[in-house]
Amino acid sequence: MTTQNKLIACFLAVCVPGFSQNPVLPHKKADWNNVTALARAAEVRVELSDSRTVRGDVLNVTEDSLAVNSASGQETFTRQQVLRVSLRKPSRRGRNVLVGLAFGAIAGAGIGFAGQAGCTGFCDGGLTAAVTGVTTLSGAGLGALIGAAVPTGGWREVYRQ
Repeated sequence: MTTQNKLIACFLAVCVPGFSQNPVLPHKKADWNNVTALARAAEVRVELSDSRTVRGDVLNVTEDSLAVNSASGQETFTRQQVLRVSLRKPSRRGRNVLVGLAFGAIAGAGIGFAGQAGCTGFCDGGLTAAVTGVTTLSGAGLGALIGAAVPTGGWREVYRQ
């Protein structure tokens, strides 16, 4: 067995078993304490035993009930009615736009410089800087659009009966 094959075998022996195991969660999802720990006014989605889903803000949580301010008003559910509770994750759209803007500008500048690398003669009169500036701005704009299109937020399940 060659040295390269031995390294690959060692890498697989160390890494692959870790992918097959479930991550250790700090709290079990069947623990109602995850619901009682929710902050007041946190946006939640509650799936009920009657196949209904209610979305709203937390008003109050006790050991045996959950009160939510939904579109149809204040609703209170018993612990037995609640099948699942999911918490709304914060949106990261602004961060994604800035990251896309930065990466797009870098890529655009790189394309502009690479395209002008072999240019001689007529390019030396400032045209190189103009082309690089245009590609940098175009890349930044495209990167910002892609960053804005990336899905953000979503839901994180905190309780499951």
